[in-house]
Amino acid sequence: MVTLVSSDRQCFRVDTSIAQQSQTVSRLLEIGNEELFNLIVAANYLDIKELLDLGCKRVADLFKDKSPDDIRKTFGIVNDLSPEEEEQFRNETSYFDFAFPLTHEFHESDTVFRLLDLPNEIISIIFQQLNIVDRLRARVCQRLFMLEQLVRYHIRKMELIISDVSSIEPLTEKLIIILCNFNRDVSFNFIIESYLALLKKISSNTIVETLTLFKSYGSTSDFDPKELMPCIQSIPTRELTIFDVGTIDVKNDSLTDWTRTRDSLYLPRTKLTGLGLVRLYDDIASSTIALRRFRLEATNRTLMYLLRNIGITLVNNQFVSTRPDVRAFAEVSMFFGSKYYFLIGENMIITTDGGIMQYNEGELWIERHNDDGSMPDLPCFRKDIPISYIVDCDPLTVVYK
Repeated sequence: MVTLVSSDRQCFRVDTSIAQQSQTVSRLLEIGNEELFNLIVAANYLDIKELLDLGCKRVADLFKDKSPDDIRKTFGIVNDLSPEEEEQFRNETSYFDFAFPLTHEFHESDTVFRLLDLPNEIISIIFQQLNIVDRLRARVCQRLFMLEQLVRYHIRKMELIISDVSSIEPLTEKLIIILCNFNRDVSFNFIIESYLALLKKISSNTIVETLTLFKSYGSTSDFDPKELMPCIQSIPTRELTIFDVGTIDVKNDSLTDWTRTRDSLYLPRTKLTGLGLVRLYDDIASSTIALRRFRLEATNRTLMYLLRNIGITLVNNQFVSTRPDVRAFAEVSMFFGSKYYFLIGENMIITTDGGIMQYNEGELWIERHNDDGSMPDLPCFRKDIPISYIVDCDPLTVVYK
């Protein structure tokens, strides 16, 4: 053992090999709970971030795949949750009991880890090392219950999948929630309430980079996610994609509830009218809203209505524009299908696939330039092609009137 001395002469006893090799995970895993506690306290006091993070990760591993009762045994915690907190706890974790059942046998340690003797800022670091399943199960006393609510968490990717299969592994950076009825012994209304409680909890203190809702290929599930839509809307996420779940309702011919602070939104089928789409285009173009990309399935009539309001019409197979800052390009591909690109002004591009022109229905993208003048990733299958490729090809003739 060695003694680490802080600037105010406070001493901490730490294993010599750990002090000398603070970044060696294998050595850290070998120490006992009390030595680990002292190591974390010392690293925090002496501001040794790498060692502190490593120690917190080791503590986070002690939560892995444990029930609330086993967590209390591991950390010597007494359950002082109020009846209201207990009910909220059960509601927010009941989905996990079905999707992520605990199968590991608990092995009690000779010594508990004194988690509650750590300051709140260290416990917050430990919470951030947990996947969401272990984290929500870890709120086993009032202090942990309240502390978890005060921290902001991030999930890189979240998928809501309508499927017949419910078994999936929880991950730290990715959360997959299976939307299904599980089995005939479980009330469908109970399952809906479980989903609602979990999604509300996620929206309260978690930012999701990419959120996708879809029905898995070949699924025969009749699960209807309509009741979940308000909760899905409320989850802070940069990119939201919903497909294969029917037509999305909108309020007052507006997508305000869906756009919020998002960068990208894909709602294939909505009840948005052409007029509502024009208003959305104007908001994107003027940076009134944060949205940078909107993608939907549209008809030829909707596309032409949008272009006409911008100042572009198609007359005798030739584009005519009332504004001089419009450029049009066509990309023809045997493998990916044809696409038309309309570059409008300094910051906007409208992309359509050939289906709208040829078969009266297809996909439509509305995008705004990045702040540095570059374009967002191009949509659909050709994300690897830079905007310069399109601009450098021969433009279509646009008659200015």
